[in-house]
Amino acid sequence: MRLLKGLLVLSLLVAPVGVAFAQERTGEIQGLVSDEQGAAIPGATVTAESRTLPKPLQAVTDSLGRFRFFNVPIGTYTMTVSLTGFSTHKQTVEVKLGSQITANAKLGVGQVT
Repeated sequence: MRLLKGLLVLSLLVAPVGVAFAQERTGEIQGLVSDEQGAAIPGATVTAESRTLPKPLQAVTDSLGRFRFFNVPIGTYTMTVSLTGFSTHKQTVEVKLGSQITANAKLGVGQVT
């Protein structure tokens, strides 16, 4: 009887942990946008597009050139980084369950018109 009670208590303690892991269906994308010399680029627009999302995710880099997307549904994303005066940077990333993807981008100086 003692063993049965012990197993019951143990199963009640472990069950919520399994449920919590089963609920996760997302990952994160983060990165740093810099110029060719490595200086941070604040104010750049970062867009993450996927065929499975109705609209793209969008962020603007902070004063240190950083950006982050939280709770990104799993899938393949095309990342586009742009800012007036710089060339546009594109790359593809694969977000997997619970992953933390780093998608850094270096922008070159764009053409002057």
